[in-house]
Amino acid sequence: MRPLTLTLSAFGPYAGETTIDFSKLGDSGLYLITGDTGAGKTTLFDAIVYALYGSASGSDRGGKDLASKYAGEDAASYVDFTFSNRGAEYRVFRCVNNEGRRKVVIGDKNQLQEAVLFDGDGKPIAHKVREVTAKVEEVLGLTRDQFVQIVMIAQGQFRELLTASEDVRGPILKKLFQTEPYANLQDRINAEANAQNAVCADLRRDLDHVVKTVAFGDEESFDAEAAEARSEEFLSFLEKQVGEGQKALEDAQSKKEKLDETLGKLQKQKGTDETLLKQAGELTGVLASLETALKSFADSKAAFDTENSEEQAAKRAELSARVALETKQLGEYEKLDEKQKAFDAFLKDLEEKETRFAQTAKLQSAEEEYQIKLEAEQNDLLSVPKEQTEWSHARDAAAERGKALDDLQTRLDSYAAGKKTLKQLQDDYAEKKHQYDSAEALRKALEDQYLNAQAGILAETLVDGEPCPVCGSTSHPHCAVLPENTPEKADVDRAKANEKTAREAVDQALGKVVEQRSSLEEKEKQLSKDCEALDLPFDEQTGSALQEKRAENRTLQAELKTAGEELQKKAERLDKLNEELPKRKDANEARAKELGELKTSIANLFGQKDARQKELEEAQKNLPYESKKKADEALRGLTQKQKAMADALETARKAFETAKENKVSLEAKRKTLETGLDGFDKEAAEARARQIAELTEQGKALEQKVIGCTTALQNAKQAQTDAGKSLKALAEAREKQRWLWELDRVFNGKLTTEGRLKLETYVQAIYFDQVLAHANRRLYAMTGGQYELARQTEAGDKRSAYALNLDVIDHYGDVSRRSVKTLSGGESFLASLALALGLSDLIQERSGGVQLDTLFVDEGFGSLDAESLEKALQTLEELGAEHRLVGIISHVEELGQRIDRQIDVRKLPSGGSTATLIV
Repeated sequence: MRPLTLTLSAFGPYAGETTIDFSKLGDSGLYLITGDTGAGKTTLFDAIVYALYGSASGSDRGGKDLASKYAGEDAASYVDFTFSNRGAEYRVFRCVNNEGRRKVVIGDKNQLQEAVLFDGDGKPIAHKVREVTAKVEEVLGLTRDQFVQIVMIAQGQFRELLTASEDVRGPILKKLFQTEPYANLQDRINAEANAQNAVCADLRRDLDHVVKTVAFGDEESFDAEAAEARSEEFLSFLEKQVGEGQKALEDAQSKKEKLDETLGKLQKQKGTDETLLKQAGELTGVLASLETALKSFADSKAAFDTENSEEQAAKRAELSARVALETKQLGEYEKLDEKQKAFDAFLKDLEEKETRFAQTAKLQSAEEEYQIKLEAEQNDLLSVPKEQTEWSHARDAAAERGKALDDLQTRLDSYAAGKKTLKQLQDDYAEKKHQYDSAEALRKALEDQYLNAQAGILAETLVDGEPCPVCGSTSHPHCAVLPENTPEKADVDRAKANEKTAREAVDQALGKVVEQRSSLEEKEKQLSKDCEALDLPFDEQTGSALQEKRAENRTLQAELKTAGEELQKKAERLDKLNEELPKRKDANEARAKELGELKTSIANLFGQKDARQKELEEAQKNLPYESKKKADEALRGLTQKQKAMADALETARKAFETAKENKVSLEAKRKTLETGLDGFDKEAAEARARQIAELTEQGKALEQKVIGCTTALQNAKQAQTDAGKSLKALAEAREKQRWLWELDRVFNGKLTTEGRLKLETYVQAIYFDQVLAHANRRLYAMTGGQYELARQTEAGDKRSAYALNLDVIDHYGDVSRRSVKTLSGGESFLASLALALGLSDLIQERSGGVQLDTLFVDEGFGSLDAESLEKALQTLEELGAEHRLVGIISHVEELGQRIDRQIDVRKLPSGGSTATLIV
């Protein structure tokens, strides 16, 4: 792969569109990428990687980080890269994915694309982001990581590797050799081994739980450890427990069946016994009830005979006659009640009218007095409308005066500000006048010097043999001498121009002063008139006097406001009185008329009162009770007594008949029960009942025993099943635990033998040997055959990380082997460069004939002495001689002097960077 052109837009530090034409650098040799620190030298390589694979050489940088912060939000951020590979030309275009950035229209269909790959004829062969990346990998035969490791000679990483401590060296090699999958495999095996340990622990806990459910005797017992170790013996014990449990259950069930048979026979007799025992109990109750019934019969018969005697019959007849008489008189009482109600209504009407007359007379007197008071108040308020008119005039006058005073204050403030402005304008005029005087003096001085030096100026133009323009002489023996510091005509003209400008500024400033003074004089005249009109002096005391006048006017306005509110209240009261008094007068006249009518009505009622009362007394004279109410109460009492006597007779009769019927019924029931119990053995029946109860309790106990045996048998069977499953699962888990443990020991370097290595370290060591084979060919040439790199194969201090340590073999003199850390700075650079080139050679070799015609070497040259730098450049020149173009990224000045072809990257003062091709 050979780069042809690279265009960046809003990418990294490059804010604008920047194009690098790599074809102008030729097909081979060295070129230098130099410039300011941080200007974006390595960014050019990042852009190539991003165009090809969609990410920069640093894997953590995405589109958001690559978009230039120096470009505007509407600037399109993209990379456009043209390259050749195996004789074919390709162009890849890729936008930087960043929100807010404008997309770029590319392709024949004018469509917005994020990534497109074109062939040499400009035909798109891949469109989408992932499709473009996949096609690039197919064309180049390299993944992104392989490309970066081959094309970018990262000698800096290998230089760090040479001097790094053991805990730092591992991560460096992990990144260089991409051995993270092996580390992940180590971690996964370790995690699975730990997880399997946890599984075994869980299964052991499950077994422990099963063991705790087993009921052991005194002779034999197991815990979880013993159960696992003697699993067959433990399972045999559980099988024995199941057999014993089965036998115990069968014995309990047999006893229960025999007891149930005996109890069944007794249960058949139980029904007859319970029936007869119940009848015997009933007979005892019947006999007791019969004794009570005979006594009740005798008592009820005696009571009935008393109520049914001739004496009680006579009393009932007398009471009936009296009830009939008083019932007949009820009509007379109704008439009496009507007369009483009429007389009561008459008295109530008389009383109400007397009360209303007294209340109305009292109200009339009070209303007449209040009306006189309101009329007096009305007379006092008749002057209010006039007072309101006068108040309105005073208010308007105060407001107008307040406005005039405020306006005067405003104009006085403006006048004072104008005086300050005048002072400023006068000061400005004085300053500009001073500047003009200085400019005028300078112009006169320069003009005088220039005029006085005219002879000297003319003398400088004279030439022997040519006539003088003043006197015509061709001989000039004593020419005038030009004084030192003589101004030129341009100086005089410039002084005149400055004088004119200063004069114009003075005139303008003076005009402003005159204009401002005239304005102030006009204001002063008007203010004097206004102060006189407001009875104010126009002098230094004007301000304080005006403030006093304004304060007095504000006080007056406040007082007028309060007075206006009071007048408004009085006016409203007057309006209310004018409306209310006529209504009250009409109401008083109506009440006076009503009082006259009441007085006449009361006199008429008093004339009727005595006659009505006499008529009522005559109606009451011939009746035993004073009212119908009293008569009703007396009749109700007689009726209740009559009913009570009749009820007593009926109650006695019913009680007698009920007692008689109860006696007959109980005697019949006794006879029936005695007949049914003939020959019944009560004691034998009670004995059989007690036997049933005892057998029932025994049956319950046997039932519980059957249940217990069943549960014990089920538990034993479950324990047998659970133990079998648990022991089987634990055995299988132990087997997996064993081989995972062995793998973990091997992969993670936990073997007890010397020289143990982790899997990742072992793989890194293999890669390292392959890199060293390629690197030593380079290092041998760069050091003139002196040095060779070799990996340590023995651990001097018994640690496992020895496999990644490097030694250097010195072939000069006696061949010696020592730590690579003993190399000098220049020697370390050459060794690290050889390692980086070795890694690039190895990956390119393993990539199946991939053709890469360009390389980049990043920094690291600043620490080299002249000899080491020369050897490093010779090595790189040899690379360039192999039909390769090698770009060195460095800011070392010596390289700039040695390498003519350059890409110069510089920071711009406005922000961002620019790249210039120098060929």
